[in-house]
Amino acid sequence: MRTFVFLGLFVFPTIAGYAQFSMLHYFSSSNDTQYTCDGIEFFPSTTTWEAYQTEDNLHDGAVLSTSCIYVSDGMQLHFLNYDAERSVFVRYVGPQVSLLTNDVCTMSVDVGQVQNFNFTAVELCGEGLCQGAILEIEVPDDPNDLDELPERRRYTLEMNYSNYGIIGTNCFATERFESNNLVELTLKFNVIEGLSNLYMDSPVLWSASSVDQLTQEYLAQSMNSSNEIDLSFWGMLITMNELPDFPSESSVDTLFVTPGANPEIQQTVDIVIGEETALAFQPFTVIDGSPVMGNPDLHHGVNFIFQGGTFCFPYGWWDDIAMGPGEKLQLISGNIEMSRLSCFRIEVDATLHIGPDATFQYGRNGSGMIALHSNCNVVLEGEVDFTFNSLFSLWDNSWEETPSDIHIWLRPGQRWIFGPEARIMNRSTNEKMKVVFHLAGGFLDLGKLTPDDLRHVRVETMASVQGLTISRTIMLDNGEWLIELNAPESGPLTLEAFDASGKLLSRSSIEAMAGYNQMRWDSKREKPAIVVLNIRNAQGENASVKLLNH
Repeated sequence: MRTFVFLGLFVFPTIAGYAQFSMLHYFSSSNDTQYTCDGIEFFPSTTTWEAYQTEDNLHDGAVLSTSCIYVSDGMQLHFLNYDAERSVFVRYVGPQVSLLTNDVCTMSVDVGQVQNFNFTAVELCGEGLCQGAILEIEVPDDPNDLDELPERRRYTLEMNYSNYGIIGTNCFATERFESNNLVELTLKFNVIEGLSNLYMDSPVLWSASSVDQLTQEYLAQSMNSSNEIDLSFWGMLITMNELPDFPSESSVDTLFVTPGANPEIQQTVDIVIGEETALAFQPFTVIDGSPVMGNPDLHHGVNFIFQGGTFCFPYGWWDDIAMGPGEKLQLISGNIEMSRLSCFRIEVDATLHIGPDATFQYGRNGSGMIALHSNCNVVLEGEVDFTFNSLFSLWDNSWEETPSDIHIWLRPGQRWIFGPEARIMNRSTNEKMKVVFHLAGGFLDLGKLTPDDLRHVRVETMASVQGLTISRTIMLDNGEWLIELNAPESGPLTLEAFDASGKLLSRSSIEAMAGYNQMRWDSKREKPAIVVLNIRNAQGENASVKLLNH
């Protein structure tokens, strides 16, 4: 590996039973006072929390003066006048909080259940998250910079909404300094039109009371004769920057992994993140293969293998973790949580390996990125259910005149789904590269991608089909039908639904591309048990299929 980003890192509360948590701080509301908005006076409200919207929809932007939102005692949010197209921010304005040193913290908030509460509004996903908590911690001043001000690290913690109204966030690692002060805590919510109030329990900041430090000696002692370091069942691990210098971009503490035998021959070490393991990284700490003995310019390789554990990085001063030639990122199961600034980069001759028997979701609310270089490998093995909900980025290499496309084969039992926040970015020269999906019996869902995203995708089926043809229909879990079809040329298609007697039930249209296309049809709209779908293009060609509407 040559380029890395391991910074503040989220660790899930699901491992709490293994790395016991104790409450660190409870952000209570207090001190009733009068509140005035748009000439109207309200009482009571709290002086330790404030609610607002901003002109640029960023948490530290200019406050939108036309919105009337306030927090009453008991942490109830009142929405009297607000813009439903903007996020609502709730900021803690009480005294600073001193955090424990060398710990892993997690946030949690309980929210009263609200129907249709929008927690994944893509257009409101500024600040590196759609919904969540924005935190800044303050550590002592870097003696090497030009000022004498304390340094601040910002973390954006994603939150999800459940049927029970509980919002949970992931964690971040504090640093080695005796002073880690929380100086900013802002909650971000995407609300809906007509919402009048929302009840919240005060946010709680928890701290893990049992964290094992991951050191170079720890890695060496854990390696077996097969060059494998199995971190399964080790609970919560944290890498800590122990360099004498102030941790910064110029002072990165690297944990080097050395093969157990023949270190003078280049080898690859497997690091297994087991299901009982949560691996957290402090800012400016990384893992890399050590230099080969006698050849300092050549490093040993490191494969990361996820088997149910948690490995995440929410915020980065650098860009990515690069898997170099011969190295592998293997996804079997587990959690990879990222901020929008973080990514795994699969370089030339490196491999993104998915499966076997994986049910894996990559990306959370659109955060993070997977970057695939020309001449890298993507391998799916066995039955795979892979949901991609992040930024998919294509890269060429500076020395290539003609970059290679990324080829992904989907065989029987293999499913690749682009989620609602997935998008595709093409960074190759003149956007020459494509991601090519080969449908060899597997399932591909492109339904959430925009037309601009789809420009970078090509789909090839097992046989070349002439004319307008419906190749396959698949019923999805939500009652929709996914219809795969081939169009002889680009242009509009008309879709008509008929019952068994020939009565027209509905008519709609889509804009098709030449070749493979997908469209969705909602079976819940039609009552008959048998529905005939007919697709017609501008040249008068027709293709029909009979669906059992159940």
